[in-house]
Parts: sequence; structure tokens; C-alpha cells
Amino acid sequence: MKQLKYFLTVLMVMGVAACAGLKQNLPEPDSPEAQVYRQKCSTCHGLPAPGRHNVEEWTHFLGLMEGIMKQRNVSFPPEEKAMIESYLFRNASKRPL
Repeated sequence: MKQLKYFLTVLMVMGVAACAGLKQNLPEPDSPEAQVYRQKCSTCHGLPAPGRHNVEEWTHFLGLMEGIMKQRNVSFPPEEKAMIESYLFRNASKRPL
């Protein structure tokens, strides 16, 4: 019985910790670009940190996401794409491929 209580406690703590991670600290959180990124990109999936990828990788992923959004008839105006690109490229990892 003690092991079950311990196990359930660990699961609960892990769940709370996971939920706490949902409020991600983004660079430049109040910038219009960060707000568009948060609003548009968290609709379908978790929000990756801009520093997770370099510019070349972001270019690839944005192309993939644009294609998926087109298939799903999700609006993605060029102005929003430009804002998201600007934000991600400005905050991308500096590491080479």
C-alpha cells in the first residue's frame, strides 16, 4: 500500500511539473512577432523554443508547416509568415547544421 501511495505521489508531482512547463518563456514575449508565433503555432502543436533550431532548420520547418496548413485549409497570410520568420530567425540557434 505504501508503494502505491508513493507511486501515485510521484505521478502527481510529475503531472504538476509538466503542466508548469506549458507556460513557456519565449524571448521578446511582448513583441508582436512573439505573440503571432504563440497564437498561430500553438494551435496544433507544442511551441518549440526559437533557439531549438538554426535559421536553415527553421526555414525547412516553416515550409513543412505551411504545406500542412494549406492541406488543412488553415489561414496563414504572408504577413503572419513574415512575422514568424523574422521572430524565429532573430532568435534561432547560431550553431551550424
